[in-house]
Amino acid sequence: MIPSTKTWELMDKTPAARSAQRVLWPLLGAAALLLGGYLPLLVFWRYSSHPAGVPGLFDYRSATWGDGLLLPLLALCLALLITDLRGMPKRWPTILALCIGAGSGGLVIFTWLRDPAPVVNWTMPRPHRLNLPGVWHAGFLVIASALLAGLWVELLRRLRATSKDQRRASLRSAPAAGAVAGATGYAWLAAVDSGRVAGTAAGRGSLVALGMAALLLVVCLLWAARDAVRAGVGTALAGLLVAVTVIMFAGIHGNADALVYWALVASFGAGVALASASGPSGVSRHEMAMVPALFVDLTLLVVVKNVELLVVVLAPFAAVFCSTVIRLVRAKAQWGARRVLTLEYLGGAGISASLLAACVFGLWLSEHGNRAYITGGFLLTIVGAVLGGVFLPYFKADFERLMQVEGNPALRQPDGRPGPEQAKTAAEAWPRVAGYAISAFASMLVLTIALGPSLGWKAGHAHLDWAPPWLATLGAFVVLAPAMTALRQAFTPHPRNGPRRSPTGTLGPAWWCFLAGVAACLAISSKLLADRRLWPLAIVQALLITAFAVQSILGNATWLNLGRVRWPCRAAVSAAALAVLAAVYWSLTDAVRPGNSPASPGSAIVGWLLAALVVVLVALLTAAAVYVAGGRPYLTDYPPANNVAQDLFHLLLLWFVLGWLPQFVLANVPQAAPERWSAIGTILAGFLLLFGPAFLWILENNDTHVERQRRIRNVPSTGALAQLSHASSSAARIGTLPPRIGALVQSVRHPNAHSTGSTEAEQFLIRLSGHTATQNALALTLATISAIGVIGVSAGLAPSATGLSTLPEID
Repeated sequence: MIPSTKTWELMDKTPAARSAQRVLWPLLGAAALLLGGYLPLLVFWRYSSHPAGVPGLFDYRSATWGDGLLLPLLALCLALLITDLRGMPKRWPTILALCIGAGSGGLVIFTWLRDPAPVVNWTMPRPHRLNLPGVWHAGFLVIASALLAGLWVELLRRLRATSKDQRRASLRSAPAAGAVAGATGYAWLAAVDSGRVAGTAAGRGSLVALGMAALLLVVCLLWAARDAVRAGVGTALAGLLVAVTVIMFAGIHGNADALVYWALVASFGAGVALASASGPSGVSRHEMAMVPALFVDLTLLVVVKNVELLVVVLAPFAAVFCSTVIRLVRAKAQWGARRVLTLEYLGGAGISASLLAACVFGLWLSEHGNRAYITGGFLLTIVGAVLGGVFLPYFKADFERLMQVEGNPALRQPDGRPGPEQAKTAAEAWPRVAGYAISAFASMLVLTIALGPSLGWKAGHAHLDWAPPWLATLGAFVVLAPAMTALRQAFTPHPRNGPRRSPTGTLGPAWWCFLAGVAACLAISSKLLADRRLWPLAIVQALLITAFAVQSILGNATWLNLGRVRWPCRAAVSAAALAVLAAVYWSLTDAVRPGNSPASPGSAIVGWLLAALVVVLVALLTAAAVYVAGGRPYLTDYPPANNVAQDLFHLLLLWFVLGWLPQFVLANVPQAAPERWSAIGTILAGFLLLFGPAFLWILENNDTHVERQRRIRNVPSTGALAQLSHASSSAARIGTLPPRIGALVQSVRHPNAHSTGSTEAEQFLIRLSGHTATQNALALTLATISAIGVIGVSAGLAPSATGLSTLPEID
């Protein structure tokens, strides 16, 4: 349904209403298409009887990927574009388009029913007769055709009537690229499905209707864009690349193993990292769509086609070359003659190409049954060492730039709070940092799994009992829904000018978090208690990871705000701790070796993801509830929920690399394998050589953050803070952990209730120092309980604590 002109005008008059309406209408349109199209068909397919031997729901990608993803995406983007343009005084053209769209959809249905020689399928099991799913889908087709026709006409009318600058802005926007992707992707899938029955009158009619609609749409877009056509060329290319990605992925989905999905994650991360390298005018949204899609498309090409090794070798070069061309073309159009191919960009291009090469080479090896034992171990070790040594400086550079901005007092507000420059730098740095980290991790995982069989790896096939994690996830979602109000407060930053914003102090969200923690714990523990087996290493790992999560909740939600934990919050945190402990322990035991037999890689990874989702939901919402119940404004640079989210990101990395991965390798290298422990060490060596230096650098940066905050807040270097500020090596910095943790315990047990001014700042720094020290101690303990972990970590030990020693001195 298209909103009336009065509605749009009201939206223009009130900024708050405009913001709410801008989100509401697009979401309603997308949700209507999803709830009315794909989901009912999926229910019919799963729970109703349908004839055998005829094409079913998943034989038609336009009905699955089209109705389930591309049509809702198209409706969402069209509505977003419409809300940014002023309404038109007359509505009859849009109403006429609604009627024509409905009539066109009905005409397509009529041609299918009247076809003299139709091809039957699960919605039309007999010629000229639709069953209940067929009638439902026919009605959906008519309504969807009307809705999309109305949205397109309304958009085109507004686009033509607006100013040239507004037209250019709309055509260059992300929703415009999404609309191109949704429209072209759905048209291609529908054409492929109709082309399979092109010999029938119905198939020919559908193809003619698609062709006429596409031609008419292109002509109307040229008419509406007027003199801003060139502004939409880059948007169209971005949308087409995204559409190609969806089409290719739809072709392999369901037939590919878990290794392919991890390779796609790696290639996507490499593309994001390269695209987010800032140009003269910041990060380009078109590049953020085109470059990752290009990297994923090349990876899918290796999967779909049985290519030769030469193609695999050339794929990373092709990705970087095309990405560079995209940047140069956009630079010429937007930035003129300004230099865009900096050494930083070229270095990042080399890293992204290396990461893409690792994952596509791993895919090629897995398809060609590599059995070179020595070569496999050599490659894993060398690739891990090279990525750890070459990738890490670029990973550090972006993060250290953010830390420099954070530590510059001139860029802060008069009261010491972060300024807009810090938020802008963080928004630009984090996509690249996260992209490189995820891509390096996933690429190494692909290469490890691909080369594992040559080192004695025997992939398991045991089935998991999915009931516990699914019950825990659904239970957490349902029970935590009322606590979402606390999450909004915990994510809300203080106003740039004016006093700090205090949370409401309500206890309701804490009680809901308590119930969610208990429900999740019971759902998972029922399976663990029935198993009656204990895995000592998994118990220690789960306890350390749980302690990290609890410390993150308490530290960010109350201790760093100099507050106390109220009684209902203690119950909520205790329940959250039990839920986290159960989820982590399940992921390290029953998810990797159900019934004492190794699970398949795909099942084990999905099990870990479900457990991770439970942990993130429970920990994040519990931290938000504790913060809101405390009633004290946060004192950190960022809102508590942001800090907890960052801690949880680190927790997931520790959990996966130092917890899940060793357990999974142990389960898949049989006891009878020759030189089993050597094989396990070789499989894990490359991973830990990649992980070790970055791991220790993150720990050191944790401590550098404390020293930087001490200097910003002008807190004297005394006690445990003095020991940290004078640490001159990694070993000396690690030696400061016990006294700093002791100072945190003392501050929490005996807080100064009347502290103000410098005393309050000093107490905050003591607690921040203890907070990071506790995290570092837990992470180091988790790493060192494995001999392989010790080797990986020792590779990153530095003779000097560079993060601290490079901080400028204060006059």
